[in-house]
Amino acid sequence: MSRKEAEPAGQDGSSSSATDGGGGSGSGRELADALARRRLYREVTLALHSGLRDAKADFSFLRARGLRSLLGFLRSTASAADDALLLLFRHSQSIPDLQVIPVLFQNSLHQPKQDPVVTLDHIFGTEPMKITSPPTDSEIALALRVLEVKLVEGYNFDDHTTSDVRVCFKLIDEQPEWFSCHSSVLSQNSKYFSDRLGQNDIRSNSCVEIECPRAQYDHYVKMLKLMYLPGESIVDSFDSVKSALGVLRASNSLGCELVTKGCIAYIEAVPWDDNEEEEILEVARSLGSDAVSLLARLHAPSADAVKNVFISAIRFATCMETLFPPFLDDLKTSAQEQTDFMIHEDDETALVMMDEDVRSVVQEGITKLLSGLRTGLDLLATEFDQSPDQAEKGILCSLADIDWDSKYSSGLWAVKAKLIEVTGKALDAVGYGTVVLPAPSRFHLLKTWLPYIQTTKRSLDGNSKGEMSLQMDSDMWQNVESAIVSMVLALPSDDQADILSEWMKNAEQFRYPDLTEAFECQLMFGSVRKVA
Repeated sequence: MSRKEAEPAGQDGSSSSATDGGGGSGSGRELADALARRRLYREVTLALHSGLRDAKADFSFLRARGLRSLLGFLRSTASAADDALLLLFRHSQSIPDLQVIPVLFQNSLHQPKQDPVVTLDHIFGTEPMKITSPPTDSEIALALRVLEVKLVEGYNFDDHTTSDVRVCFKLIDEQPEWFSCHSSVLSQNSKYFSDRLGQNDIRSNSCVEIECPRAQYDHYVKMLKLMYLPGESIVDSFDSVKSALGVLRASNSLGCELVTKGCIAYIEAVPWDDNEEEEILEVARSLGSDAVSLLARLHAPSADAVKNVFISAIRFATCMETLFPPFLDDLKTSAQEQTDFMIHEDDETALVMMDEDVRSVVQEGITKLLSGLRTGLDLLATEFDQSPDQAEKGILCSLADIDWDSKYSSGLWAVKAKLIEVTGKALDAVGYGTVVLPAPSRFHLLKTWLPYIQTTKRSLDGNSKGEMSLQMDSDMWQNVESAIVSMVLALPSDDQADILSEWMKNAEQFRYPDLTEAFECQLMFGSVRKVA
């Protein structure tokens, strides 16, 4: 072979060697990654096997040692920078021999059995009697600390790739539907599942069957899904009282405390109709102390609250204030009828009538009525001859005594009008359950913004007569008024009495909002509950 022929051959050989070397480098990286995965797998399985072996021992000190080993491994897994270790652990929990939660409930967190009876058969027999020491307090504390390690973040409902248990809600004569779940999530959120997952038959096949009424099936499934949500997100997942009541029944029967609290928080914060109220009363019987906040709206008001409402109703019915808004005549008539009923028909009102404050207000009201009638008759002739319209308007003139034009610029009133609009949207969202707030927060919201809305509305009406830019849509005012009425009716009875009492005291100053509907409902419900 000539030299010229050898050079291409050498070049080809060098190129081929380089290519083989590049391929070898890629294969080497794959081999290194595979070896790293196998090493990581061996570390996980070895840590779980050794920890679980001791955690299933007959003696408490050995079980405690195994729990310490598991606790250290789980904490290091949870804090690992690489997600590969955490993902591998989650997959390992689908293997029965490596599952942590069942071992905890089988050994350290199980109900201790009675002392075994020792007989001669155990002494002379070929097989010795197996004695298992009961779990100690330190062992139980370690087991609970293992459960508290947050390794369940990222689990999704019905994810068969990471699940280690299946749940089925059995229906008669229908094909069962199985849902892939995670024992750690179920055990932490439900006492029922915590007990069931510790039973032998569940550990053997990783399946939990629950009998469920057909009408409640969807609610049980939704309850199972809600167990995967954080507590603050459960309330926002409901769109009706009916749905929340169904989930509440399911969660209460399965001991899901977090879901139960979310259902109660939603139901307590939104308006009810009569049928829903009956269902709530029925469900509340099985809730125990958890139903206190739920039923606060239905309790009869206290004696002090009844007295305050009664005094306000008397003042309102007897026109104790000099000026009276004419558009509230219907409410005045309703207050007079209700006052007459409470005085003559309601036996319990006799206790309120004995109060010195009530007697004083009644005497003052009667005196004010007679005095006002005499004064009006004395002035009617002269004022009517001069100006009939002015005579009528003179009764209402004190409602517009404050002149805001000299104190605030039109620009500031535009800001106030915008603030009223934003406040109205907030009240609308809370009043109709779009935003869920507890009763104390809703009460504070009304107490804070109701006086501001009343004062600003009256001032805006006076200042916007000559400036169209300050006039606000009447529909907006109507929506705000409806939202306030809805919020008042959704408050506990004592808070309703407080709001309505304060409103009636200031009714002669402010024509807005008209809480006649809320007042009549409060009086009607109070009478019905007393009769019941």
